[in-house]
Amino acid sequence: MALKGYRNHGCGTGSVVKHFMNEVAEKGIVVTRASGSTGSGLPGDAQNVVEVPAASGNGDAIGILLTDVVDIDVTRFCHIGRSHRSETTPCNPVEIMDKGEVYTNMLADGATPAAGDPLYYTEGGLLTDDSGEFGPIGNFEGPVQSNGYVVIKVDL
Repeated sequence: MALKGYRNHGCGTGSVVKHFMNEVAEKGIVVTRASGSTGSGLPGDAQNVVEVPAASGNGDAIGILLTDVVDIDVTRFCHIGRSHRSETTPCNPVEIMDKGEVYTNMLADGATPAAGDPLYYTEGGLLTDDSGEFGPIGNFEGPVQSNGYVVIKVDL
């Protein structure tokens, strides 16, 4: 589980569902604008495809992924009825939060944030307090708790 139930999306401005994702990913990571269109999304608009950040990526963060993207055999399972699990399959729309707060455990190894520390992200979209990484995209609202989760505030 990458996100706990606590979420604050702000005044209706902190959630975007117009982006598509063509790879498997776990909710709670940072996603970036894809470097090129890979066939999904609106015709002629490469800007609506997101991806997991890579070392050679453009570092243009869109927000925190709120939907698990899973690779399942859709001929064996009716995936339409799985929306209650906040998951979808590749090449479908995903929900991304660009403003607001979430409670997540998607931290990079060695991250030891304190309240108010700037929020950066690594290759793979994990969160860190290391200023040598991509960002900042917001800040940590507190230290890492004993269960490995931390509240973050994103402001893109």
